[in-house]
Amino acid sequence: MSYRNTKAVPNHEDEWIRVENTHPAIIDQTTWDVVQEIRAVNKQNKANEKKPEPSLFKSKLICSDCHKKLVFHANHEFRKSGNPKYNMYHCSTRLSTGGSRCSNHSIYEVVLKNLLLDEVKRHFDLINLDESKMLSTLMDRLNGEHSQEKALSAKERQRLKQELHELELRAELHYENKVSGVISAERFTELALESETRRKEIQAQLDGFRESEKAAKLKLADIKCWMGVIKEYSSVIEINRDLIDALVDRIEIGKKLKENGVTSQDVKIFYRYVGSM
Repeated sequence: MSYRNTKAVPNHEDEWIRVENTHPAIIDQTTWDVVQEIRAVNKQNKANEKKPEPSLFKSKLICSDCHKKLVFHANHEFRKSGNPKYNMYHCSTRLSTGGSRCSNHSIYEVVLKNLLLDEVKRHFDLINLDESKMLSTLMDRLNGEHSQEKALSAKERQRLKQELHELELRAELHYENKVSGVISAERFTELALESETRRKEIQAQLDGFRESEKAAKLKLADIKCWMGVIKEYSSVIEINRDLIDALVDRIEIGKKLKENGVTSQDVKIFYRYVGSM
């Protein structure tokens, strides 16, 4: 570094000039070496430390009232003394406002794990019992239609195709009549305009049916994906994060209600691909 230029230019360690023992040391060399060894060990231990893992249901739990996420509270203790501690989730709005906003939306992690495990096994049993029936039921629910409505839609589509074909035939006939002088050019233009307007209406309706078919095929693929995930995890005995990520979109946690000494709570699971079941 120059007194005219304050910019520091680092030199490689090989170019350093060391002059040792120019003045009495503050601590002796033996103590210095021991401390350096301790620091090196501590540094290595810190590097080997595992970062804390995220909570099991992180970013998956939603308050059913304020629609904010629930936050994790490790080793939450039951009010009654002598009971073990469990991980718990609380509504973030209620916590951040000291309970002045939103109501008591909280749930123990062990409750969620048992609930989700039971749900996976229940759905697998239904699939295993009659897979085609399960597939049909889900398709009807996702499409919002019943078999009779589907049959009517198919008939309507066939009728529109037939009408479109008849319009094309009439258009050819009108042209021949114009050429042969049966109708005037002005009348031909009027008829052609009417036919084209109707043709566009029919085509729009048929396009709508095609889009519905595409959507139905996508929903069918989604249902099969969901069923595949259920089958894959049907034998699990412990809920893990991989299962949650593969299966769960979100879980809505309702508030706790107490009536006649019995506490109840609405918990709604929204699955990936198929939504709430």
